Amino acid sequence: MYQEESVRQFTDELASSASMPGGGTAAASGGAMGAALLSMVCNLTIGKEKFRDVEAELKEVLAETERLRLELLGMMDEDADSFNRIIAAYRLPKNTPEETDARAKAIQTAIIGATEVPLKMVEKCARVVGL
Repeated sequence: MYQEESVRQFTDELASSASMPGGGTAAASGGAMGAALLSMVCNLTIGKEKFRDVEAELKEVLAETERLRLELLGMMDEDADSFNRIIAAYRLPKNTPEETDARAKAIQTAIIGATEVPLKMVEKCARVVGL
């Protein structure tokens, strides 16, 4: 699972000639880091006397950024899994018309599924930016 790897290990894999991790996994990582930075700002501000009037709001933002951070970390693996489903579909046999038809359907299903992950990722990243 990419979210469990060290930054060094993840970026080494990202820089390699392997097809995974890829851009979606890297984007989820970047989104999680953005959420973590926003959490840091909240944690540095909550409890300070001069920000007492916005503390309740900051606690809500902190809870939201932590939820988004963890979801985006999970999406690192979701993205990789969706890509692997595409590869698996392309590897299905195509020796008979039935196999060819089943393979084509599996490819389309996997491709559609793989587009849903980045869309959810963008929505979560946009929420982080909005916070």
